[in-house]
Amino acid sequence: MDGSLVRRGEAAAAAAQAAYAAAAAVTSRLSSAAPHDLCVVCLQPCATKACACSFMHEQCAASYANSYGTPRCRVCSGEFDSEKLSKRPRDNDEDAAISERAHKRRREREAYEHGLNLEWARRVAPCAAQILFRHFQHIRNESHHVQPTFELSFDAIVLSLLHSGPEYLDDLSERLSDTMSGAEVDHHLRRLHLIGDALSSPERIGEECLSEFMRLFNAHFDRRLLAGGHIPVEAAPPVVNPVDSTPA
Repeated sequence: MDGSLVRRGEAAAAAAQAAYAAAAAVTSRLSSAAPHDLCVVCLQPCATKACACSFMHEQCAASYANSYGTPRCRVCSGEFDSEKLSKRPRDNDEDAAISERAHKRRREREAYEHGLNLEWARRVAPCAAQILFRHFQHIRNESHHVQPTFELSFDAIVLSLLHSGPEYLDDLSERLSDTMSGAEVDHHLRRLHLIGDALSSPERIGEECLSEFMRLFNAHFDRRLLAGGHIPVEAAPPVVNPVDSTPA
């Protein structure tokens, strides 16, 4: 038999054995604890509640707050009182290693997703500015050239693209296809839907993505306002976009 196949089989068997061991450890914790007194983060016995609905250790509450960007429960919205929480029992070496690998994979995945979101922002923001500016002109014409008042936030822009009618997505697809392949267009449209689903958890989108999107969107939108005589020259910011080459 091919030596590489043997090694693959052995590696798969070892991975399966480690997974069974981890599952057995969790099962042991569940069976040894009294009902409703398990930490919701580490699943170890816990006697203190961090909020109205969840048991947590002090270290686990800190980890939870760091992951979600707020020291509040995402279920009951209660704020954690860390001073009253118990310490987490010392993990054995195997549990600690498993936990560390899981955290490392999560951090790597988050960094990868944030990178994809940043690339999406650089590609989509200029096109979104063109589409929303056309909407602005339509409203302005209907109001007999009276300056309409509406705020263009990141959430509002994304929701407008997703829910203002199929023509918005069709327009975005057409504009993106001017500078990229069909597969890339599909990728950016799928990511638009993913970002729309994540608007309630901005930490999943990434601060760098949010800032870069709004910087490019505002620069391209204001440049069109300037070209149409809608804002004074001195109020228009310069467009600095070394990554995206979408035509104005």
